[in-house]
Amino acid sequence: ISIGRIFQIVISLVAVRVFTTILTTAEVGNLYLINSILGFYGLALINPIHMYIYRKIYSWAEEKQLINCFFVFNGYLLLIALLSLPLTFLLIRAFGLARSVDLVHLMLFLVFNIYFLTWNQVVLSILNILNHRTSFILFTILTLSLGLAFSIVIVKFSSASALGWLNGQLIALGLIAWVAFLYFKRVFGDKLNLDHIRRLINGPNLNSVMVF
Repeated sequence: ISIGRIFQIVISLVAVRVFTTILTTAEVGNLYLINSILGFYGLALINPIHMYIYRKIYSWAEEKQLINCFFVFNGYLLLIALLSLPLTFLLIRAFGLARSVDLVHLMLFLVFNIYFLTWNQVVLSILNILNHRTSFILFTILTLSLGLAFSIVIVKFSSASALGWLNGQLIALGLIAWVAFLYFKRVFGDKLNLDHIRRLINGPNLNSVMVF
C-alpha cells in the first residue's frame, strides 16, 4: 500500500511537470481555472452526498444494497451533470472567465467530467473503505498513469490546450471507473432490484439525505 501511495505522488508530480512544460502559460492558467470550476461543483453539490454514502456504506454492504443505492445516486449525478450546463454558461458569462476556451467544448467537458470523475472516486473509495486496498491502489495508479499517457498523446498530436490535456484525463477516468465498477460488482455480488429501488425513493429517505 505504501509503495502504491508513493507511485501516486510520483505520477502526480510528473503530470504537473509535463503539462507546465508542454502547455503555454495561458493554457496552464485555463487548466487551473477549469479545475476550479470542477471543484465548485464537487464541493457544493457532490461532496455532501459523498459523505452521506460513506456514512451508510457498511450497512448497505451488509444488506447487499450497494448496487441499488448506486442506481439512485446515478440519477442524482446525471441531474447535477446536466445542471452544470446552464450554471457553467451563466458563470462564464457573468464573470467573463476562460474567454480563450471554446464555451461549448468546455460545457460538454464539464458534464462528462463531473459524471466520470465522481464515479471513479466513489467506486475506488468504497473499495478502499471495504478493505480492498490493493485494488484501490491499483485502479488509482492506472487512472493516473493512463490519464498522463492519454493527455500527452492528445496534446502532442491533436490539441495543445488545457481542454486537450483534461480530455486525456477524462478518458482514463471513464475507462477505469467502468472497469472498477465491473470488478466491484463481481466481488460483492450485489444485484439490481428495481422494486427495492422504488421503495428507497420515498419522502423520509429523501428528507434524511437533505437534512444531512
